[in-house]
Amino acid sequence: MEATRLLNRVLEIEALLIQQTRIIERMLPTDFMKFRDFLGGASGLQSVQFREIEFLSGLKDERFVLALDRQSDDYERLKGRFDGPSLWDGFRSVLARDGFDIELSPEEKKLSEGERINRKLDREVRALTEVYSSGLHFALVQLAESLITHDENFALWRYLHMEMVERLIGQKPGTGQVEVKEVTGRLLTGVEYLKGTQAKRFFPALWMARTSMTSA
Repeated sequence: MEATRLLNRVLEIEALLIQQTRIIERMLPTDFMKFRDFLGGASGLQSVQFREIEFLSGLKDERFVLALDRQSDDYERLKGRFDGPSLWDGFRSVLARDGFDIELSPEEKKLSEGERINRKLDREVRALTEVYSSGLHFALVQLAESLITHDENFALWRYLHMEMVERLIGQKPGTGQVEVKEVTGRLLTGVEYLKGTQAKRFFPALWMARTSMTSA
């Protein structure tokens, strides 16, 4: 499947990014502080490209869009990603194409938003359990495994990034403190904000399906 081949190339790039955090964190805090001021207000939180990757992967938070100047190119780019399809949307379309029942019924669509989300997730988990357990959908399994590796890579990068920040500046405010307050409504140190991102996942159904597949 071409999607799997392309995604696996992305996974190789992510592996390189994970390795690079090791290089930076080997720096002494005193050495880092010698040039930190030259970074100015630059912050990963301000990276529109990083948010595009999150949105494209399915982790969409409109607060990051609303924090941007509506007249800017960055706003248009991120708004486009927010409104556009995600990787998970694409994977769901493949499941539907192959005959898996993942769409809500007309009655279910009338439920509250929270109930609709839960029903949709239940259907996805059931479909994924069948995909993995039947032994008849090798291409889908390979694509699903590449997706969950992408998710895992980001979770690992988030953790290593948090540890790197604490190792270099401790509990000091990060360079993006103003942007953190705009998005979260609270003044947080860099490490406090990053700790709050550790539970983020792109594809919760892929993780939940593990429990379903291994239940006695």
